[in-house]
Amino acid sequence: MRLPIFKAALISLVLFMASSQACFSFLSTPLHEESIFIVLSYSEQDLCGKPQLEGILQAINEGPHKYLHIKKFYLHAKKLSETEVQKRAAIALGRIKKERPRMVITVDDAALLRVGLTLNHMKDTFVVFSGINGDISTYNKLSPFMKDRKPTSNITGVLEHLFLNQQVDFLKIIGKWPCSLGILYSTDFMGEKGRRQITSRLMAAGAGKNIRYFAVSDMADLDQKARLINEDKKICAYFPLVLSVFDKSRGRRLSLDAIVPEITSRIHKLDIAVNKSFTKAGFFGGANVDMFHMGYQAGQMANMLLDGVDIQRLPVEEAERFQVIVNKKRAKELGVSLTPDVLCLVDELI
Repeated sequence: MRLPIFKAALISLVLFMASSQACFSFLSTPLHEESIFIVLSYSEQDLCGKPQLEGILQAINEGPHKYLHIKKFYLHAKKLSETEVQKRAAIALGRIKKERPRMVITVDDAALLRVGLTLNHMKDTFVVFSGINGDISTYNKLSPFMKDRKPTSNITGVLEHLFLNQQVDFLKIIGKWPCSLGILYSTDFMGEKGRRQITSRLMAAGAGKNIRYFAVSDMADLDQKARLINEDKKICAYFPLVLSVFDKSRGRRLSLDAIVPEITSRIHKLDIAVNKSFTKAGFFGGANVDMFHMGYQAGQMANMLLDGVDIQRLPVEEAERFQVIVNKKRAKELGVSLTPDVLCLVDELI
């Protein structure tokens, strides 16, 4: 009778040790076995979102969490109506709350506003944002997550910084300053956000006295406002912020990449691009925020949080880098001479 009792005891001990080990493994499950859910405001090929995503993925692939399962979700906020965007945001939130990823990364304003802020104080899930143009204090009022840019909950990230001091300096070097500056902007969510951000930055750079605004609601409006900018002799340069616009003839909204030829064919003045992707799309360029590196910053913050760094040690940052990038074809069209003095300041010719 003793042998069976011993065997039973041994089996019980083994089962206890196994269950204890399983319990320990569960409680100490390394974060790299969990997932990252990336919510992007626009589409897969968006000129703003794509380089940020590439930077995020590069940072993660360089770190210890490169084996995490990464899921991506696109809101298509430039092409869909607000109602449809809200529906997509609800789908993303449903998946996040069901799957409970350890990390959610939002790219650009719509994703933070529609998804990220809703996850404020969500237990065991961090939110890192990238590429925010809107006033972050306004977002903080909607759902408080920081104080003096120091996180008070589970949200932190990287703000898009427009290097307009450097932009004005570059205009001086190529002989296009002082002058009036135009802002050609769409009346959608991001167009308005961009207009306010650029105005604020120009004021801070001491260049806000001669700003002229040209709001665009559809393609007919774009044609009219583009001609006004082109005919205004006081305007030497303008910011193209028509991020999406409705084309009645096609019955749909057009995004920036489709709009660029429509703008550059009508306006024969310096198009100040706010990032490299705009320059690649066909605008003249200038001192551009480095979208890839901005995403890379956000990816690095995500890595640190996954490593166990206290989020309060990771305050909200601004994009660190800019590049002077010029589109050669557009420069030639505009008659801008790329002299050796100018070229020595240019990081990249496209």
